[in-house]
Parts: sequence; structure tokens; C-alpha cells
Amino acid sequence: MPRRYLLPALAVACVVPLAFVSPCTARQGDGAAATPVPSPAVAPDPGKVEWLRSHAAPITVAPTADPDDFKDLEPLKAAIGDSTMVLMGELTHGDAEALALKVRLVKYLHQRLNFDVLVWESGLFDCEEMNEALAGAQPVADVARMGVFGHWSQGVESFPIFEYARTTQGSGRRLRMSGFDIQNSGTAGWSMYPTFAAWLSDPLVITNEVKTYIEILLDDARKIPQAADRNAEQRRIDMALRTLAPSLAESHQSHRAEIVAAVGDREFAYRQRCLDNAVAFAEMMAANDKYQQTQSGEDFRWAYNIREAANAEVLLWLARERYPDRKIVVWCHNAHLFVGVTGLLNLAGADLPANAKTDSRGRVLNVMDSTGRSVKQAMGEKAYVLGVMAHSGTWSWLGNPPIDYAQAEPGSMEELLHTTGMPSLFLDLRTVRSDPTHWLNQARPGRINQQQPVSSQSVWPKAYDGVLYVDRMTPRHQRP
Repeated sequence: MPRRYLLPALAVACVVPLAFVSPCTARQGDGAAATPVPSPAVAPDPGKVEWLRSHAAPITVAPTADPDDFKDLEPLKAAIGDSTMVLMGELTHGDAEALALKVRLVKYLHQRLNFDVLVWESGLFDCEEMNEALAGAQPVADVARMGVFGHWSQGVESFPIFEYARTTQGSGRRLRMSGFDIQNSGTAGWSMYPTFAAWLSDPLVITNEVKTYIEILLDDARKIPQAADRNAEQRRIDMALRTLAPSLAESHQSHRAEIVAAVGDREFAYRQRCLDNAVAFAEMMAANDKYQQTQSGEDFRWAYNIREAANAEVLLWLARERYPDRKIVVWCHNAHLFVGVTGLLNLAGADLPANAKTDSRGRVLNVMDSTGRSVKQAMGEKAYVLGVMAHSGTWSWLGNPPIDYAQAEPGSMEELLHTTGMPSLFLDLRTVRSDPTHWLNQARPGRINQQQPVSSQSVWPKAYDGVLYVDRMTPRHQRP
């Protein structure tokens, strides 16, 4: 008879948790948001421009007349080689060209290179629920909203990838979907804690009082629009669920034998990962609560790094345990896949800099870390990191006015790529990484994030394996 687990009196995290800061709008370095003043213009070196023209491959952003025509993307095949994970970035969550190009890339990688799992910068629980629903008859628009943040599930340019995934269901080449974020991101998040209660009820490792408690909290959440103080009621419920998460995760782990006997090792591992994600999210939100009080850069970095470290654990778990025999495409923001840590400078490379301080679990304390650095350190050349760059343009959040890009700095990577005259291109950086004398291995400015456009002084072949460049971005559009 399994030991029954009784929960503490109070409980919590968030019913549909949202980022403490909009995904990838995080401040960099010491938190300064101001963009440095560009240096005086210097004429581009003709030799460097010619080198770029001869080594970059022009690519098409928008879908072609023949949706299966990927001739322009063939250079990626040699560049990716035997990598089993391709991480695709974006400068903002609101660039039409970046989203449209990534749809083409996913289709190419799936059809030509046998990458058959698409992992989103969205909640693991939400996206696995979405993945199951893709095989059913529910409208694709509703399925997409189950798992993925709205800037992708409701964007005109990104939505075709969900329609494409639906067409592959039931075939021998199904495109699966998952998520690596500890945050909830879609409508499936509403069912997460009731699902946790169900997992721990068969076999019974929690009491009926715990199940009832969760049901009461979620019923209260549905009544928030009628509450006298909506914010206070939301916070009360969030805090309750956040406090509950560690006890649920510990109960599940301590009853491993009984649960594995009932559902098997694979399902147990998935459930434990979801529960551990809820614990990490609770820790992140507690750290953010402290930051809201202190407004210190140190507290902000710690809250941010909790998420990055946990997300890296999830992504590596997906690659090693959940989908060990499959090739994975990752869809996220540049800020998460950038290989390096950020301080006053962005220090590219998978190894931590000498001044980095870590806690007992190896999480970075004093500079902002990234999921990509940890993944690259663990996987090496088996992970191919594709950063996105652009010279100029505008972007937008869903339903909001356009926002101008920060100006490309003279001498920056964006300015150099602009001088090629190509409207969009792919550049493999792995080919020069081992040559310390190559001019690309000298630090130069560039931007990994146009949502917080602080310039990054980086050795770019250490920051990315390759670059997708679009000369001018425009805002993506919202589906009706």
C-alpha cells in the first residue's frame, strides 16, 4: 500500500503562468537599456565584403510557388552535417520574414534531413498536450493555442507550420512537437495542476484533500474576472499553486516504484520532468518577487538564469531521453540560443568565463547565462545554432503598433552583411572557427535581440554556428 502524501496547509504557482519578463525582453549586462552611440562610419573593407559574397548563400524567405522547392536551402545540409539538433533563433517575436523563413526551414529539415521533432520555446506540458491533439480532429487553430505562445500560434507567418504538422499525422514521417520552457504558454496550461492531481491519484500517493484543494483553487481562478481585486486574487492563487509544486514533485519521485509499475519508465520520466519544471518555475517567480522589491541587476540576473538553466535541462532531457533516436529542431529567440554569457560584454563560447560564479548546481550567478551555452557545452558539434540577424526594419507584438529596429552600427556584423547586397542569406560560420587569424574571429558589434537592442561585442563564430540574415524585417500579422 503506497504511503499517502498530505500537503501543507497553503499552496502555489500560476494557473497559466506567464514570464516574469516577456520572453527574451530581458535586460542585458548591468540592466542598462540604452543603445550605445554608434562609432563614426568607416567604409567597409572590400576584401571582407567580397569574402562574404563568395561564401554566403542567397536564400528565399517567403514560401515559393512550389512549396517543396528547397534548392536555395541545400547549403544548410553540408553545414549541419551530422548534427542532431538545429536551434533556430529570431531577433524578436514579431518579425514576419523570420517567422516565414523558419517555417520553410522546418519543412526542409523534416522532408530532406529527417528532423522530425519540433521543440518550441513554450511549455513542455502544454506542447506535449498539443502534440497529442495534432493527431485528432480538433481545429488546428485551437490545437496551436493549446501549446505555443500567442506570438507564434496566432501569427499569420508562423501558423502554416501547425497546418503542415497536421498533414503529417498518421504518416510514416510525422512531425512531432514538444516544448522546452518551464513556463506554461497555452490553453493546455489550465489543465496542468488537475493533471498532476490525476497522476498522483492512480496509484494513490496524495490524499483526496489535495485533489479537492487544487479543484477549489482552479475554480477560484475562473472567478477572477468577478473578484473585487483581480490582481490580489490572481496573486493569492498563484502563490498557492507555487507553494504546492515542490510537495507534488517530491511525492511523485518518492513513489517511483509504484508509479513505474502502473505507467512505465518513459511516462514516469515525463511526469517527473513536468513536476520538476513547476518547481523551477516557482523558484524563478520567487526570485522575481525579490527583484521586484530590490530592482537590483543581481537579483534580475538570478531570476533569469534559473529559467535558462532549467530550460537547458529540459532541452537536453528531450534530446537524450524523450526523443533519443530522433533529430530535433528548436524554435526560440536568439537570446536563448546565443552561445555565451552576457555581462557588460557578450562573451561568446560554450565555456564559462573565468570571472563567472556559480551555485552548487552550476547555475551562473553574476552574469546572464543562456540555454544555448549549456546545450552547446553538452552537445558540441551535434548541436547547430542558427542565429538571425537583420540590418533594419520594424517589428510588433500581436495587435500592437510597429516598433523600429535599432540602427545597425558601423563595422557591425549586420552592416557587413548589408554590404553584400543580398536581401537574405545563409552564412556558415563553422568553417572559420578553427582559424584564429580569420577576420571573422575578431570581436565586432552586433545584436542578438531587437526587443532590448543592446549592442553585443562578440566573436560571432563562437556565438553561432551559422547566421540567417534578412536585410529588412517587417512586422508579422495576426490571424483573424
